[in-house]
Amino acid sequence: MEEEKGNFRGKLFGGFNRNDVINYIESAAAQFNATEKERDDLAEEKERLAEELDELKYELEAQKESASADLKALAEEKDGVILELRRENARLLVDIEKERARTFDRRSEELNAAAEAVDELIKRCGDIKADMAVNVTNTRRRILDGLEGVESVAGELEKRLNKLRENIDELRAE
Repeated sequence: MEEEKGNFRGKLFGGFNRNDVINYIESAAAQFNATEKERDDLAEEKERLAEELDELKYELEAQKESASADLKALAEEKDGVILELRRENARLLVDIEKERARTFDRRSEELNAAAEAVDELIKRCGDIKADMAVNVTNTRRRILDGLEGVESVAGELEKRLNKLRENIDELRAE
């Protein structure tokens, strides 16, 4: 009678069934060989991945160095541009200040010229007013003189007309 012990069937005398043991050993050896192959494949994959990782690390380091150099160059360029912009800004501020001064001087000259023109007009108005006053006075005097002459002529005319009336009245009476 055979008795089962684990994976092996037992014999009544002498231990385990020989075929079960051989099958077990062959199966274990095949499993061991498969595991070893899998281990070797994994070791090869690990080695390949390690090499790929090293290459990627090298590439990353190269990219970091390149990026660092590019960043440094950009920073230097930025600093140069900022410096140039500051210089240009300072030059423009000087130009603006000069233009303001020129504009102020021009406007001051224009205002002075306008003030002089107004002063000249005021003087001319005063001269015209004085001339008009003299002319008005002279015209009044002439008018008065003319009126006196007219009064004198009118008075003389009235006398002559009265004399003429008397002569007409005398002639009628005669």
